[in-house]
Amino acid sequence: MEFSDLQIFHTTSDILFQLRSAGMAPIITHPERNWLLQKRLAQLEQWVSDGCYLQVTAQFVASDAHDVRDRTPSLREAYAYVAERYGPHRAEELFVTNPRAALHGEAIRAAGVPQPAGARRWYRFWS
Repeated sequence: MEFSDLQIFHTTSDILFQLRSAGMAPIITHPERNWLLQKRLAQLEQWVSDGCYLQVTAQFVASDAHDVRDRTPSLREAYAYVAERYGPHRAEELFVTNPRAALHGEAIRAAGVPQPAGARRWYRFWS
């Protein structure tokens, strides 16, 4: 679901509930670019808690492709970056496993933000 920048209907929670009740897992796209959603973070958090997913494009991991000429779905560089920084397992999960699950109507494994490979915690002063 991509929301309008002009209005979010007061029945949106009910609509999302009906979609989930019908066995669908709504994916809310581009919340980072929608100022109305940014003003309703508590509601967005509730929708996620209720079983909705978010697709944050952020000009990086999600392609936001619209066609094969001008806005292509090429993610090769982003995949390589994520694999190097967070490990090949995370890259596979973000670029292959989760998109495939979404297409097949399967559960998407949501995970927290990982630490980059080799990153040290702020409180660790030794190697």
